[in-house]
Amino acid sequence: MVLILFKIISRHVGNLYDKLNSLITVQRREFSWIDVTSKTNPFPSRRYGHAATVLGHGMLVTHGYYYDHDSNQAMWLNDTWWYSFADQEWYTLANKENIAPSPRYKTTAITHAGNVYLFGGEDGGHAASHTY
Repeated sequence: MVLILFKIISRHVGNLYDKLNSLITVQRREFSWIDVTSKTNPFPSRRYGHAATVLGHGMLVTHGYYYDHDSNQAMWLNDTWWYSFADQEWYTLANKENIAPSPRYKTTAITHAGNVYLFGGEDGGHAASHTY
């Protein structure tokens, strides 16, 4: 069994923000953490409050929130990425029908029978109750 943690956070260091954007995994037998780096770019932007779920032979990461301290701007995200465990690569997923859920964070995603379900979240102070 392998545990996978996708961490994209910012931490305050003095007057600067140290921005972390990484994918790490722990091997259960050895119980050792391994930093998994993509062979190529691109990869998801920094964020927190995103949803992540295992889908097939990879992990889907979608939505989230990022505050750009340099420009003092809040960004609610609605992009979707898939990390292939076999290729160790990130792929951005396009929305074929152009009906992506609105940008939000603190949303929840689950996988069932090969489908991903996204529910709820918040978009700048307004709670969402849509299911996609």
